[in-house]
Amino acid sequence: QLLFRLLSGLAIAGVAAAGAVYVKAQEEANELFDYQLQQMFLALPIATLSASPLPQAETADHETGEDGDEDEDDDEIAIRVLDRSGARLYSSATATALPLQMSSGFSTVKNQHGHWRVYSASRRGNTVQIAQPMHVRQEWAAAMASRTLMPLAFLLPFLGVLIWLTVGRGLRPLKRVAEAVSRRDAAALQPLAANDLPIEVRPLVGALNDLLARLKRALN
Repeated sequence: QLLFRLLSGLAIAGVAAAGAVYVKAQEEANELFDYQLQQMFLALPIATLSASPLPQAETADHETGEDGDEDEDDDEIAIRVLDRSGARLYSSATATALPLQMSSGFSTVKNQHGHWRVYSASRRGNTVQIAQPMHVRQEWAAAMASRTLMPLAFLLPFLGVLIWLTVGRGLRPLKRVAEAVSRRDAAALQPLAANDLPIEVRPLVGALNDLLARLKRALN
C-alpha cells in the first residue's frame, strides 16, 4: 500500500506538472504570436494592398478545392483591409470566412474552421485585420510542454524502481522482527533484540518485550 500510494502520488504530481507546463506554454505562445501579428501589421504594404483590385478569392468558394475536398489553406495567416465604411479593399482567401471585426486590438472569433485570433488596427484611414488559427498556438504549446516533460517521463520508471528499493530497505527491519517472533518457541519469553532498529520499529519491539515480561511474571 505504501509503494502504491507513493507511485500514485508521483504519477499525480507528473500529471499536475504537465498541466502547469502546458498552461504556461500556452500563455507564452499567446504572447509570442500576438507580438508576431503586430509585427506583421507594421510590415504590411498597406498602400499596395489598398490599391489592388479585390482578389478573385473574395467571391470564390475557398472552402473547397477543385475536387471538393476541404482547402488546407486554413492554417495560413489571414489578412483583410477595410475602408472607412467597412467595405473590403483586400481579403486573402483564408480571411473571407472570418466575421468582420471593426474594433481595434486583439479579439478571438470563430468560424467553421475553428477559433481565430484577430488583430485589428488602423493605418492610412483603413482598418487592417490579421488573423491566425488558434490551433497553431495550441499545437505549439503542446509541443513545448511535451519537450519539457519528456525527460520526466523517462525518469518516472527510474524513480519507481528507486522508491520500490527504498521502501523495501526501510521495511527490512520490521521483517526481521517478524521472522524472529515466528521462530520462537512458545516457552521462550526473553526480550527481543532491539539493536540497530529504526526509530519507527522500536515502539513495536518495546511493546512486545513489555508483553513478554508481563507473561513471564504471570507464569512465575
